[in-house]
Amino acid sequence: MERIFKTLLLGLLFIGFTYAQEEGSAELFLEEYSDDFQESFFEALTQKGIENYDRARDALLVAQSIKPENRAVMHELSKVYLQLKDYPNAETTSLDVLLLEPANPWFLEVYIKVLAVQGKPFETMAPAELRSHPEVGKNLVKVFYTHGQWALARKWLQELPQSDFKSDYTAKLDQMAPPKPSQGIATAPEVQATPKKENPMQAYTTQLENLLAQGKFKEAAQVSGEALELFPAQPYLYYAQGQALLQTGKPKEAVSYLKDGLDFLLEEGPLANKLYKTLGDAYTALGDQNKANTYFSKIIQ
Repeated sequence: MERIFKTLLLGLLFIGFTYAQEEGSAELFLEEYSDDFQESFFEALTQKGIENYDRARDALLVAQSIKPENRAVMHELSKVYLQLKDYPNAETTSLDVLLLEPANPWFLEVYIKVLAVQGKPFETMAPAELRSHPEVGKNLVKVFYTHGQWALARKWLQELPQSDFKSDYTAKLDQMAPPKPSQGIATAPEVQATPKKENPMQAYTTQLENLLAQGKFKEAAQVSGEALELFPAQPYLYYAQGQALLQTGKPKEAVSYLKDGLDFLLEEGPLANKLYKTLGDAYTALGDQNKANTYFSKIIQ
């Protein structure tokens, strides 16, 4: 059991962090962490997994007192602060860990989420050393593109020097969201205008909105499943899948998809309200009214 615990903890510490690339065996790596640290960190992840964010925060703070600049702890703590809507601490912690490793896209994504829920733009809030970092610009493009915020992705892409990366993402963005025509000198209209092509994600969204409105939940589950294979970071698709599963008598499966949708959400708003409402309904169907009320309380009127 102890070895299983160590292996699991090691895997969690490795995910997404550059120090996972250090040489040496797993056992040697794990020896750097005391038993108290391991127990506190694992307890935090356990509590976070069951959505007990207060206890997760407390356990992470214990782990941080042992390893003050451990990036795994700081990253998890920033996410827990965000769940608790403790935005000042979430912003400070997410920024601190990002400054330790500016090229890490996962750290950047959390920092963007924290700023977004407060209505703060990255370009005015981030320190100059971040805005000028060569990898941060690329990661901003990746994060916004992945989350379907193509206008922001294009904005940051335009700031980058010409490169294969810029060419690749320009092509991707042109396919998903063609750039608006410049407001220059008017030209004579073409005899045969090329019909405007709807981007694939918008086409799926429109189709799913219609299916859900018509009560065709089995078909919506199938379509959203197909769409998620192509767009695995689009929160609306997780909402559609979760709503379809809930309406077809599968609340437990619905909860899983709906939580995933929240993970991919960058900001509060109408879609967040839909996810919270459907999660509340799913937990009500499961007979867990406490969790249901927790999500109902998150809905912004």
